Amino acid sequence: MHKWEKLGEVFRIADHKKQPWMMEYCQAPNAIELENAIRIFFSTRESMDSGGKYRSYIAYVDVRKDNPLDIIGVSDHPVLSLGSLGSFDEFGTYPLSVTKKESDYIGLYGGWTRMASVPFDVSIGLVRGTQIDRLEKCGNGPVITRSQFQPFICASPKIRYFHGKLFCYYTFGHSWTGNSRPDPSYSITLATSTDGISWERENKAIIPNTLGSLEAQASPDVFWQNGRYHMYFCYRSHRGFRENPDLGYKIGYASSQDLFVWQRDDSQHNLRPSDAGWDSDSISYPNVLQVGSETYMFYLGKEIGRYSFGVARLASASN
Repeated sequence: MHKWEKLGEVFRIADHKKQPWMMEYCQAPNAIELENAIRIFFSTRESMDSGGKYRSYIAYVDVRKDNPLDIIGVSDHPVLSLGSLGSFDEFGTYPLSVTKKESDYIGLYGGWTRMASVPFDVSIGLVRGTQIDRLEKCGNGPVITRSQFQPFICASPKIRYFHGKLFCYYTFGHSWTGNSRPDPSYSITLATSTDGISWERENKAIIPNTLGSLEAQASPDVFWQNGRYHMYFCYRSHRGFRENPDLGYKIGYASSQDLFVWQRDDSQHNLRPSDAGWDSDSISYPNVLQVGSETYMFYLGKEIGRYSFGVARLASASN
C-alpha cells in the first residue's frame, strides 16, 4: 500500500501570465532531477483564437529539491518550436518527458495537429541534447505514430531508462465515438528502443480496464522501488466525464516484476480528489520522481490542469 501526503499546488497559471504563449492551462507535468533543482516540464496554451481554437507549447518551472513548492525559475520561451505547415506538431506540443541516458538527455513529446471529422490527431516525436536547456527535435516527423494495430492517436509518452534500454509507456486510441464532439477511447501500451529512433511496439493494451471497453487511460509513469516496478496512470469514463465529475479522471495503479506484464489494483494507494480546493473534482496525469530518499508525484487538479498542478509526497510504502 502506498500512502501519499498531498503537499499542495506547485504552479498556478494565473500567477505567470507574462508571455502571450503562456496564458491558459498548465498540463501534463513531467519532472527530471537536475544538479541544483527539479525541472518540471508542462504544456501551456496561448489564448483561444477567434475560431475557438488553441495552440499549445512546452514550458518548464524549476523548484527546489528539498521543497518542490518553492519555485526558483520559470521558462521565458517555449522549450520546443511548433512544427511547420502540415507537420504532425503544427498546432501543439503536449507533453514532454525527458530522461538521462549516459551523457545525453533524451525526450519524447506529443505533437498534435487539427483534423476535420475529429478534433485532433497526436503522434510522438523525439528530442535530444547534451544540455537540458538545448533540447533539439530529431527530424520533422514522429518516431511513434498510428499504425495498423494502433489506428488512432499515439500520445501521452513517458520515457524511462532501464537495464540499458529505453522504455516508452504511452496511450494509443482504438476508437472515436460521438457526433458533435467526438471523444477517443484509449489504452496504455509499451514500446522499447536502444536509440530512441526505432521502437519495438507491444501492439496491445497492457493495463486491464475497470470501467468497461471504453475506459480512457493516460499518463502511465513507471518507477522501481522495494523489489518491483510501480506504474501510476489516470483513467476516466469514455463519455459523460465533462458533465459528471464522478466519471472524471482518477489515479490508477499497477505493479510488475518485468516491466511488461502488469497487475492492476487501484486500491493500493490513497490518492483521491480532495473534499474542497484545487484538486476537488478530479486528479490526473501523474508523474513520479525519486529525489534522494523522497518520492514525489506531480499531478493535475480541477479541469485537467486548467488552473494549476500540484505535488504529493510518498509518506510510506508497504509494497
